[in-house]
Amino acid sequence: MFYKLTGSGTNFIGKFESLFGSIMDGFVTQQDPGRGPVAKLPASHLLISLVYHVMNGSGVFSEHVLRLFGVS
Repeated sequence: MFYKLTGSGTNFIGKFESLFGSIMDGFVTQQDPGRGPVAKLPASHLLISLVYHVMNGSGVFSEHVLRLFGVS
């Protein structure tokens, strides 16, 4: 479900998915894909990025999204 990365991003995504995987699956099915343009960052990745950003303590949110998912 998530991208493969190296370093701390991989560890965080793996642990997050193991703890909250079932919640994230339900979160993804709740989205309405029929309206508007396709998002660059799905809602599930946004949630993971927000948690990572808050837990990291320093840095810019866009930098953390780039580190986790490769989306600028």
